[in-house]
Amino acid sequence: MDRNPLFDADVSADGSSHSSIDGDSAANDAPVLPTPPAVILQTVNIKSHVPIVLQLTEPNYVEWRTFFDSFIGKFGLSNHLSSLPTVAQRRDPAWLVLEQCILSWIYNSVAKEVLTIVRVPKPTAYIIWTAIEDQFRDNELHRAMYLEAEYRNLVQGDMDIAQYTGHLKQLNDALHDVGQPVGEMSQLLNLLHGLNSKYWHAVLMFHLSLSHHRPSSSEAWTLSPSGSTYYTSTRRHSF
Repeated sequence: MDRNPLFDADVSADGSSHSSIDGDSAANDAPVLPTPPAVILQTVNIKSHVPIVLQLTEPNYVEWRTFFDSFIGKFGLSNHLSSLPTVAQRRDPAWLVLEQCILSWIYNSVAKEVLTIVRVPKPTAYIIWTAIEDQFRDNELHRAMYLEAEYRNLVQGDMDIAQYTGHLKQLNDALHDVGQPVGEMSQLLNLLHGLNSKYWHAVLMFHLSLSHHRPSSSEAWTLSPSGSTYYTSTRRHSF
């Protein structure tokens, strides 16, 4: 089996690898993980670490950003995205190689339409990263309006219960991602409002339950004889 250079590379000053830090510094200072050598980073397949492509047409910016932040952090490269490079960094060949690695990772994890919008001459990782953030944050309110309208007007129609609740969950999560989370009771009311006649018994159950107590986020509402359920917790649903 081939050896993985990310785990076999020597990262200490004396050419040996250590799994712990000796002395008082281990108790007082958190260990700082070294950035792997550029020759290793140049071989990294970004799709193995960021398995989604950032799209203009899909609400996946938060998911993409989560993967990318984790990826950059574990390689100790977050400083490239947090500020513009200094004059000294721009003159450092080793730093420039790392910069180009990050730019390549960004370019290969976003859709062509996104790249067309954010690319500029003589870019830095920070400039492209900030342009992507600005693009998606600026569109949040506009997108939230369309998501809200689709969410409030969604009806089950010919969808089965799994498809219907799954679609509602996608819209609910998308609204959460653009800063417009839907309250628990609103989630439940919207779910019941769009049900077809096959599941009207769930609406009756809901009204009957209101005479006894206010439903909590830990409760599930049974929508079919097979036991399909919908949890009203903002980010947790089960079908």
